[in-house]
Amino acid sequence: MEQVVIKYENSVLKDSISLGPFAHIRPNCLIKSNCKIGNFVEIKNSCIFEGTKASHLAYVGDSIVGKNCNIGCGVVFANFDGRKKHSCVLGNNVFVGCNSNLVAPLVLAKNTFVCAGTTVTHSTKDFDFVVGRSKQTTKPNKAKSLFA
Repeated sequence: MEQVVIKYENSVLKDSISLGPFAHIRPNCLIKSNCKIGNFVEIKNSCIFEGTKASHLAYVGDSIVGKNCNIGCGVVFANFDGRKKHSCVLGNNVFVGCNSNLVAPLVLAKNTFVCAGTTVTHSTKDFDFVVGRSKQTTKPNKAKSLFA
């Protein structure tokens, strides 16, 4: 039995959701029970399934996000290629680390783990571990001239 259903701009938010502050739910969203949509998270034209968390500073557009997923801080679903919109589909139990970009169209299979700072451009299979960042290079004292 549902306790609360909120309908806003053609969107539906089911019961037991933690929402905000400053979350933006745009048209055509369905957010299922026991989700957390935190501060400065924007959801547009997407379905978010039960138990998923997007706690802060993320954009989810034109996508389907499975059950019990984690969308880290600063994650962007890059859904526009300059001509048309594309979708991302995340299976259940997907973890997307902070400051990652999901470049649609993509399918992240269930139990995929995306490391922080990764730009994902290819779909995955179950239990894939995705890391796409370069090794840090440090140039000692190189910044001195920038602060002179």
